[in-house]
Amino acid sequence: MSDIGHRLIVKPEVVAETVVAMAQDHSVAEIVVGKRRDRPLEEMLLGSVSRTVLETSPLPVLVVDGQQ
Repeated sequence: MSDIGHRLIVKPEVVAETVVAMAQDHSVAEIVVGKRRDRPLEEMLLGSVSRTVLETSPLPVLVVDGQQ
């Protein structure tokens, strides 16, 4: 995955809104977010930031499982 362009940006703002806004500002192809797996009952749940990004982004959103 070293051939995939990426950049770390730190902003002290509302996370989900900032992720979507920054993605649009930087003309990214898609947003990649992680799935929450804190406890067995939450294995299928998304965290609040991931869920908000998925629900509000006009860009494609890829949800990945960080445990694999």
